[in-house]
Amino acid sequence: MAREMHDVVAHHMSMVVVRCETAPYRLKGLNEEAEQEFAELGQAAREAITDMQRLLGVLRTNGQELEREPQPGISRIPELARPGDEAEVDVDDVPEAVGLTAYRIVQEALTNATRHAPGSKASVHVHRNDDQLDVLVINTAGGPSMGGGSGQGLVGMRERVAVHGGTLTVKSTEDGGFMVRARIPLGDK
Repeated sequence: MAREMHDVVAHHMSMVVVRCETAPYRLKGLNEEAEQEFAELGQAAREAITDMQRLLGVLRTNGQELEREPQPGISRIPELARPGDEAEVDVDDVPEAVGLTAYRIVQEALTNATRHAPGSKASVHVHRNDDQLDVLVINTAGGPSMGGGSGQGLVGMRERVAVHGGTLTVKSTEDGGFMVRARIPLGDK
């Protein structure tokens, strides 16, 4: 539950923060009062993210009820792409749990790119490599990081991949961008 909360809420709240902070650059002719309103909304969203991250430790230790709603899977990965991003998913027949893991990895990687490299472009490639799913997200360098984040997203990605016995590689690229690669065994469908 903690991973889901982080993945879903932090992703959407981060997008609110980014849109609020970039509004004065995207929307020409805003008056000072409107700019102040966007700044306050962005700050409130950032505080909500911080508060949620404090709760994650508690939620990680408590039991959880079974989820009743269908979870997103591999077929919905292209929906995560931001304008200007490239998303190539050339596999669709994977176990449901692997599909959810792949979706959440891409979601977190793109959220981090938006937060820590605003204006960057990303490429998402998901394909089968023998008996494993290869999920690769690379973003270009972007503007200065907006900071924030507690590292819970990276922890969550590692936990998700480890459940399947896979590997996760995260590192800076030579051109100033960032790469996230998950290799997830497919196991039985």
